[in-house]
Formats: sequence, C-alpha cells, structure tokens
Amino acid sequence: MSTDISNTVQHSDFKPCPEGGQRLICCDVVDHGLQPPDRFGKIKRKGTLYWQSEHLIPEGEYAGRPFIVHRRFTMSMHEKAGLRIFINAWRGKPMTDEQATALARDLDKLIGFNGYGQVMHVTKPRGTFAEILSMMPLPKGFEKLTIDPLYVRFKDRAPRAPGAAPRTAGDDDDIPF
Repeated sequence: MSTDISNTVQHSDFKPCPEGGQRLICCDVVDHGLQPPDRFGKIKRKGTLYWQSEHLIPEGEYAGRPFIVHRRFTMSMHEKAGLRIFINAWRGKPMTDEQATALARDLDKLIGFNGYGQVMHVTKPRGTFAEILSMMPLPKGFEKLTIDPLYVRFKDRAPRAPGAAPRTAGDDDDIPF
C-alpha cells in the first residue's frame, strides 16, 4: 500500500518571472561549498548566480520590486565547465586562462554586470519556476539596469529564527534529509 500525501502540499500564489528575452543584472553570487556526492559519486563545489529582471512584481508584498531569477552551477572555471561557458557567452567573448583564474578567485566581480538573458518556465513537483537558459551581452542601445537598493545579499541576511542556522540559497525546502 502506498502513502498518498499529495493533498498536503501547500501551493502558494507565487508568480515566476515572465518568460522570454529580457535585461538582467547580476545581484548576488552564493557559494554553497562542497555538496554531497552526485549520482556518479562525485563531491562537487556548487554555487548559484542571481539576477534581477527588468520586469517588476505586479502585486503582493514585493510589488514594484524586480523579479529574481537564478541558475546553479558547479563552481569551476575549467575551460569545459558550464560556469565558464555561460560567462563566456554572457561576455560575448572567451576569457583567457588568466582572466578565468582571476575571476575564480572573486566571483563577486560579476555583481552589477548587465546582460540579456533567455528566461524559461520549468514545472517541477513544487510548482512552476523561472530558469535562465542563456545570457549574452546587453545589446547596444539598451539601457543598463541597476540593482534594487532594497535587495539584501544572501551573505548579509539575518537567520530565519533565533537559534536557527542562516538561510542559504540552497535551502529550497524544510525537509530535514
């Protein structure tokens, strides 16, 4: 006999960032550190890049603030690594090994850089979310965005509750395993 808990999932009125091409500005870089082994048994260092969209949240507690979209990466600047390939596309030209090494030492340098990204909705068991598929340099003639002054970086946020561990970008849910 199976256990059905489908009616206990809480659905919110969360609305993801609109789909399509849009101006984005990098607003945060979060290092999650070494993560448990993946399906191949490898331990990898993961991180997430966050961007603010040109689109504003229309209603609710955060009305008038920009939508936030993110993408998770293995934190590697190897020439074949997804992060380096993504950043090369975002810059519109490949980095030299020296540039990649310098950026790897301080990924926070990406904060404040604009680009034009393709956002797509992805449906998962917990709902529909916006994900960044690709980035390219901001086309000529497009106005640059600035980071919302009310945005607080993950590293600067207060813990969720007294005595609780600080929230990190990897805290997608409260399941203890």
